[in-house]
Amino acid sequence: MADKTKVGIELKPYNALSILSFCREFINDDTCDEYRFQAIKEAVDELEMQLGRHLTDEQWDEINAENQVNQLIGKSPAR
Repeated sequence: MADKTKVGIELKPYNALSILSFCREFINDDTCDEYRFQAIKEAVDELEMQLGRHLTDEQWDEINAENQVNQLIGKSPAR
């Protein structure tokens, strides 16, 4: 039985990591001590923890490959 207190979302691994990366641009060490950002900080921290816990090695390989392609075609900013 699914946990009714959680939301199940299915995303491509690359998209999930892209969302996390975007959020981390704004919710980072510079904003972590500001109380007004605590709710979103906790949400972003949970997203990062869940991705770290659930992404497989194969999915990480897919993420890296898709990121390389996207950078080559100009669809993603270079690191």
